[in-house]
Amino acid sequence: MQQKVMLQTQPRIAHLSSLSEAQRGAAPPCIRILPQRCHRAAFVPLAEAQPRSTKASAATSSSASSLDWHSNGTQVPLNDLPEPDGDWSLPFIGETPEFKANHWDWARKRVAKYGPVFRSNIFGSDVIVVTDFVGLQKVFGGAHKLTQWMTAPSLELLCEGSIEAGKEKASHQKQRRQQGAAFTPDAMDAYLPRVVATCEAYLQHWASQDSVNLVPAMGELSFDFAEGLVVGLGIDGKEKRILAAKWQEFTKNAFTFTLDLPGTPFNRARKARDYIMAAIKERVAEKKLEFERGSVKKDTLLAFYASAKADEGDPLDEHELAMNVLLLMLAGSDTSRDAHKVLLGVLPELPPAIMEELRAEQRRIVEKHGKGFGRAAMAEMRYAEALSREVLRIWGPADILFRLVKEDFELHGKRIRKGATILASMLYAKACDPRLSAGDHTESAIPLHMDIHQLHASVKPERWLDPSNKLDMAALATFGMGPHSCLGAPLYLQEAKVLLALIARGYDVSNATGAPNDWGVSPNAAGGSPAADVFLKFVPHKYV
Repeated sequence: MQQKVMLQTQPRIAHLSSLSEAQRGAAPPCIRILPQRCHRAAFVPLAEAQPRSTKASAATSSSASSLDWHSNGTQVPLNDLPEPDGDWSLPFIGETPEFKANHWDWARKRVAKYGPVFRSNIFGSDVIVVTDFVGLQKVFGGAHKLTQWMTAPSLELLCEGSIEAGKEKASHQKQRRQQGAAFTPDAMDAYLPRVVATCEAYLQHWASQDSVNLVPAMGELSFDFAEGLVVGLGIDGKEKRILAAKWQEFTKNAFTFTLDLPGTPFNRARKARDYIMAAIKERVAEKKLEFERGSVKKDTLLAFYASAKADEGDPLDEHELAMNVLLLMLAGSDTSRDAHKVLLGVLPELPPAIMEELRAEQRRIVEKHGKGFGRAAMAEMRYAEALSREVLRIWGPADILFRLVKEDFELHGKRIRKGATILASMLYAKACDPRLSAGDHTESAIPLHMDIHQLHASVKPERWLDPSNKLDMAALATFGMGPHSCLGAPLYLQEAKVLLALIARGYDVSNATGAPNDWGVSPNAAGGSPAADVFLKFVPHKYV
């Protein structure tokens, strides 16, 4: 059951019948849940964030003050606590059709009936749905204590155990520490010139065309970001087009049944992977030789990651490095494609005052720092970053994540059993975040502050600039939270800020489709993409 992925148009979910017993549950909507693709985001504990219904409030009050079951107010032993309530009608199908049709409304109705944690059946598997930030903090908090991340068996096989190896606490912490070296401020400085050059080249190319088809254009841009920033293959022309086609084949079929017969999606993904890995291994071998000569150039994620491994005395195994590069490329291109697609897709429809403020910010920065993009200039692009975050908040690529329960624990007065699959509703948690919602999440079909079709009311970048709101990266939910939160968040924000800055300085962007974009009712329902092709027109215009 293949829906979009950040490079397609529907969250990638593997058919649940293909999962092993230890991995019961749906595959994640995207690679976002892999340890290779995470960034530790500060998390500020939130007040109770539930709809104002009697049942929901009762269920929530027991644990809002503490995440420890011993402090749930009931003092009931864990074994005596009830399990989450829930209901589903059809065997196997369960509530999947309603969930896919409108994730938000599906969750809203069940929270009102059962409280913030309830049972359901989604994509053929029984799941425990968690819908609030208090619950999610417990689910995602603590390194491998209560839950562990999940992914599809097809991706496990394609990556030859590289994903599985990171599931143990010690190996995960080491892997995360080493990969984190690729996302430090110094690393971001090293990537910045390539990000700027890539964005400038694409904007010039788009401006030379009558119109640009949004979705495929973002696929091309994200591949260039992934290839250039992660491994730096340095290819062009026909060779690059072939590799890009192989990349599309791999990402399109990586989440599927594990049937390796000629012509099957898994077989096509494996063959594409082999082609891509051969190209990556050549670059890895070159980088390894640089290390041996003591002349390594740190300008890619591969270089920083390999340096961290070498500093800890780990051998630079070419195959292991290449496989991690593949995963980093997959993770990065997913976020980059889907997030930039929405950011540029809504840009022409935003209130004019937003673009005016973007241009005013760039004028101030250019007057102070010149036209270059250094660390100081990037740090002052606060409004551009606020807009990037705001669009991610409203229509982020990942609206659900999955976790496997490792031991029994209490959540909102309910017993969550070992072996259960948790479906974390990141979308609903954002919708009922008390820092953002004025209470409209309790009754409305779509909360106003999450409505992508009413951008004049929902998009408010200034909310990220007001310290009293105490908004942090966890409020996005897009990048997760806890020990598996996305390491790559700073890199995405760097890309987004550069794109917005260059557009604000020198381009007008308009919708050439002839009709407003129809994004559907939720990212899960629309696959993160508009229902029909969206064409944009880029016209050079020197503003700054």
